[in-house]
Amino acid sequence: MVKKCCFTTVRDSLGLTYDVSFELSLFDRLKLGWYVVSVTSTPAKVYKSVDACKNVLRGLHSNKITQRELDRAKRTRLMRHEAETKSNAYWLGLLSHLQATSVPRKDIACIKEMPLLYEVATIEDVYLAYEFLKVDEDSLFSCIGVAGSQAGLFPLTATELHLFSLAIIG
Repeated sequence: MVKKCCFTTVRDSLGLTYDVSFELSLFDRLKLGWYVVSVTSTPAKVYKSVDACKNVLRGLHSNKITQRELDRAKRTRLMRHEAETKSNAYWLGLLSHLQATSVPRKDIACIKEMPLLYEVATIEDVYLAYEFLKVDEDSLFSCIGVAGSQAGLFPLTATELHLFSLAIIG
């Protein structure tokens, strides 16, 4: 949902970027994780892209997600899950720590019921998960990198932005 909101606002509405992605990384055994928002933009628009992404992240409560948006995201997630089940790497990620006593609530049912969990997810579930994302000024960090064959000659020929935050989940 966060990726969709960033993509719709920063790319489609404001035209500030070519692409936006959102990745959430959590640990099975530790109560912490992080997320990364990556934006590919032109040098002239990169700082506006940073601000727009921050505004989207901080504004998810005021710009409520609709049932239609959630349904579309669920369909996308289910199709992606189905496609990724053909990958050994995906299965290894799902199966990691399955028998570990340090991860007591993870068992084969978690994997078997994953499509059902996507199907029954509600807007309230999305906002409950959102509460764990740190979006305040002290928790967001950004870095800008230059890419391309002429990166050394022209300081900002193509720019990729990463916003990230470390969140302790308690």
